[in-house]
Amino acid sequence: MLLIRVADDCRVDIGVPHEFDETAGALSAEPDESDLDAVAGLSRARSSGHRGETDAGGRGLQKSSSGSAVVHQQSGYLKSRPGGDSLGSMARILAIHAHPDDVEILAGGTLTLLAEGGHQITIATMTPGDCGSAELGPEEIAAVRRKEAANAAALLGAEYLCVEMRDLAIFSDDASRRRVVAVLRRARPDIILTAAPVDYLCDHEATSALVRDACFAAPAPNYRAEGDPLGAIPHLYYMDPIEGTDRDGVRVRPDFRIDVTAAFERKREMLACHASQREWLRHHHGTDDYLLQMERWTRECGREAGVEYAEGFRQYRGHPYPGTPLLQELLEEQLV
Repeated sequence: MLLIRVADDCRVDIGVPHEFDETAGALSAEPDESDLDAVAGLSRARSSGHRGETDAGGRGLQKSSSGSAVVHQQSGYLKSRPGGDSLGSMARILAIHAHPDDVEILAGGTLTLLAEGGHQITIATMTPGDCGSAELGPEEIAAVRRKEAANAAALLGAEYLCVEMRDLAIFSDDASRRRVVAVLRRARPDIILTAAPVDYLCDHEATSALVRDACFAAPAPNYRAEGDPLGAIPHLYYMDPIEGTDRDGVRVRPDFRIDVTAAFERKREMLACHASQREWLRHHHGTDDYLLQMERWTRECGREAGVEYAEGFRQYRGHPYPGTPLLQELLEEQLV
């Protein structure tokens, strides 16, 4: 197991990584007891370095995207959701995508708003981005990118988890599904934000299928994976695909958009933590500045909704997934 902790000075200390079999991809074909008990290398990062300031009740304070302090409850309950409707408890949100920086590009603003509302955020990636460099070897760049992802999550007071699969080796099979179920059982989310089912990259599409099926499996007591079964299937939402289009360039229309204009600077700060990706994207994608590219995509999504910046989502309502609009209600003031 790989443990990542964010220290007070935001540096990340990394322990010994879980052994990875290059010939077999990220997983063996059949899970053994160690896979089920240890989740085969699940890693995590807690943003302890951003929780030093507290209010009178001992709750962590963090800065909102507008610069004002907001309460971040590490545990406990909220009496109402934004807008005053009864919620009963703080919502837990898991944003899980394929690689470090995917979540920040596609949902960083929405997560910022949810964190400012006092909700508990976990960011997870399937891989540590081990193919994301033309200069560093896979374990070297993976170590760098885990640090970057942990520091980005820390800006929200969030936890970062890495499932420790490997780039271009994410497949929708039983062993992989058990790993993802273990993540869900650890985070215990009310809402999950994940990759679009159709996108430009195989890892994104495999992640989408794995998370969808893990939502169904996580509450099943007889589906063996680490952690206690969930009480119910979580609310599942797909982020937009990269550029908002499918593999053929056809526009994928979201069900709704979240106005993230007020949170855009924090979204940009989160993505800027992934500094290693500028050189890689220039080398492999022909993209000179990933921050400007993200800004263009977020601005275009906002333009379609009549706001400066927005992020789009589609809710998965297949049987028997919950169809109530929980995310929309939590962010009803930013819903466009």
